[in-house]
This record gives sequence, C-alpha cells and structure tokens, in this order.
Amino acid sequence: MRSARTHALWTELNLPHFISSTTFNRLPLFIDEEAALMLIKELKYYSKQYNVLLIAAVVMPDHFHCIIWPQGTKTFSDYMKGVKGFMARWFSERELRRGTVTPPIEKLLLLISGGIQRP
Repeated sequence: MRSARTHALWTELNLPHFISSTTFNRLPLFIDEEAALMLIKELKYYSKQYNVLLIAAVVMPDHFHCIIWPQGTKTFSDYMKGVKGFMARWFSERELRRGTVTPPIEKLLLLISGGIQRP
C-alpha cells in the first residue's frame, strides 16, 4: 500500500532534481549485473536524447537514485518516462527470450480456458 504524498510536486524547469525509483513490488531486478548496466546505459542515453545532464546515479537491487539537471524544455518526468518505459520493455523481452515469462496472448488463452486464476 502506498502512503499518501506528503510533499508538493516540483515542476520547475532547469533545476537539478534528485530522483528515486523502485522496481515493481520492489523485486530485486538490478541484482543482475546485466540489468544494472543496462539501466546505467539508458540513463546516459536518455540524458542525451532529452538534453538532461546526468550528474550522478546509483543502482541498488530494487531501486535506483539519480541526480539530473534538465537543460532544455524537457522535464524530469519526460526523462523518467523514457528510461522506465525502455527498461520495462527490455525486461519483458529478455524474460520472453529466456522462456521465464508467459507471453500475454498465452496468458489470455490460459485465463479463458480456466488454466490460471484471475488475481
């Protein structure tokens, strides 16, 4: 359960931002070195794409922190949407290749046939 937000959203452009982001259900996804390195690579990639200065980043098993400084019209929200969207797709595709995740259409067919229970 999430706690109620106790602070205002900061929407100022062109100021440094400290960002923390956790994985879904705090799964330790970044304990895998390949995943942690991919996250760092994407933080750097999107900093160039969105004209954001990446000042620092640290990756922990179930979350990461970074300090960014938007230099143009893009906000930290735009930056994080790009990074998190890519990482979600990357994890999903990687797990499908490994055969450790049931593809969505197969999940749907299993649900329809009664092979799995709805959460």
